Amino acid sequence: MRVTRSRSLRLLLAVVVGVTTSVAVVLGTRGLLTAVPLADSGGDDDRPAVTNRWALRAALDKLTDNDHLPGAVIQVRDGQGSTVTLSSGTAELGSGRPMVDGNARFRIASNSKAFTAVAVLQLVDEGKIGLDAPIERYLPGVVHGTGAGAAIDGNTITVRQILQHTSGLPEYVDQLDRMNAPARWWEPVDMDYSPAHLVSLALAQPPLFAPGTGWAYVNTNYVLAGMLVQAVTGEDIRTVLTERIIAPLGLADTYWPADDELGIRGPHAHNYAGAAAGPGTDGATPARADLTEMTVAPLNSAGSLVSTPGDLNRFYQALSSGQLLSPDSLAEMRTTVNAAEPRFPAGTSYGLGLLRMPLSCGGEYWGHGGNLPGVVSMSGADNTGRQATAYVTTSPDNQSFQHLLDTMDVAFCSAR
Repeated sequence: MRVTRSRSLRLLLAVVVGVTTSVAVVLGTRGLLTAVPLADSGGDDDRPAVTNRWALRAALDKLTDNDHLPGAVIQVRDGQGSTVTLSSGTAELGSGRPMVDGNARFRIASNSKAFTAVAVLQLVDEGKIGLDAPIERYLPGVVHGTGAGAAIDGNTITVRQILQHTSGLPEYVDQLDRMNAPARWWEPVDMDYSPAHLVSLALAQPPLFAPGTGWAYVNTNYVLAGMLVQAVTGEDIRTVLTERIIAPLGLADTYWPADDELGIRGPHAHNYAGAAAGPGTDGATPARADLTEMTVAPLNSAGSLVSTPGDLNRFYQALSSGQLLSPDSLAEMRTTVNAAEPRFPAGTSYGLGLLRMPLSCGGEYWGHGGNLPGVVSMSGADNTGRQATAYVTTSPDNQSFQHLLDTMDVAFCSAR
């Protein structure tokens, strides 16, 4: 299978609630709020530690101390609901405010794709969608290319290929950048952000490859997946995600912002542009543009959700434990193809809205990443019942992104 890279890889990187055990709240070495489960601090509880918080602290601080990212946070949760949450850096440059904790909201970007994929697979479980059926069956006349994209035909593209990014469909986000110039796609402009219009921008471009013959991470696939859910259920994908996933799991801090909503509700850290840069000789940190306010309307069901580390961990716990899908559909979700991307470790692969991320201690965790200008995250669950979510509040360079992946690896491996 040929692997095709897309500029949209920038964006890779939009029931029962576990009861958290008592925590001790202490101040870290830089006065940063750290929540440590009492079970981790040497009580009578003989369960294994959630994670090695000292190793995790060192990995997290590397992002802010060595890489000079504004803020970083990680929450690790085990199968019993015990958590460790560590923060480093600041929530707002120049304010002196410590970085927020695991209950503060952030834009989860492409982690949203896992939610959308679950909605589609629930409909597969109900017999309303066939994974290997052509998308034309459910969206007649929609997936047909125009102009340079005339070869695109929804009769030859399956639902599975859309969820797995093997459809060959081109990316629409780059077209938004070109149309909105000098504004970038996340800067609000007066234009049509309807799913049909976004998809039409992609369909006017040549296909990346014949369906099923390559892999390319493309947001167009997941805007189409949202349209598919609406066509089958008769309800907007926002409503479906809320009724089928967010509300049943009690994810009270997870929401899809309105199209004209630029801020983040409730407690949150500021997000910043710019590669990591160290302080100057006078100790001053170079200025970064504040990107806390932006529109995510162009991402639709590919990346619009806002959530918290705590909510994301509960989502991935519910998914991995079988609360959201049948065993057959979860197995389909975890059937992967190679996802070659230089910033990911060898052996990384992609299923149906899920990344398989290899771990240094053996095995893997299953989750997704999210990458927007100003915030990058990783989230997922391993096969022991442990979950972890981490994010940083700027767009990291390649080295810093590797350090973010290393932090996730420590979260899953240090307690084994």
